Amino acid sequence: SSLELSPDGASLATGMTNGNSEGDVSLWDLPTGELRCKVPGHSAQYTDAGATIVVADLQNASLGFYDSATCKTRRTIQGLGAPFALSDGFGLIASWSARQVSIWDLVSGEKLSSTPWTIDGDVDVLQFGPDGSLLLAIGVGRGPKPATITLWRVER
Repeated sequence: SSLELSPDGASLATGMTNGNSEGDVSLWDLPTGELRCKVPGHSAQYTDAGATIVVADLQNASLGFYDSATCKTRRTIQGLGAPFALSDGFGLIASWSARQVSIWDLVSGEKLSSTPWTIDGDVDVLQFGPDGSLLLAIGVGRGPKPATITLWRVER
């Protein structure tokens, strides 16, 4: 499950899955408490100062870009996994799939680079640093596998 508050504090995106890769992200209008709409996916982040919501859809291995007021699809980038991170001011997306952390151009959808994830386990969290030059990857660890934190310098 996931929660993402819009930059203006007026809407909330909640993501839920049914235990596999299917799920929905619901967009809520906070002043009225009304459900604005639902889009397929399980986690979301706002971009464009809240005008766009980016939603990870594991079932289709894609990121959907939706108008946050109407939920109309703006575009979709295929081949992106989750977790994902946005570096809005620097036009970058990072995603994890097929045992690699990849950096994508937010505008063109072009893959800029990939780094193999050589740690035994999954990436659970990706986060860009404030200036977009660093990317943090965290693998929580399960059972006997230890938690892992990796930091990369992002080059454009």
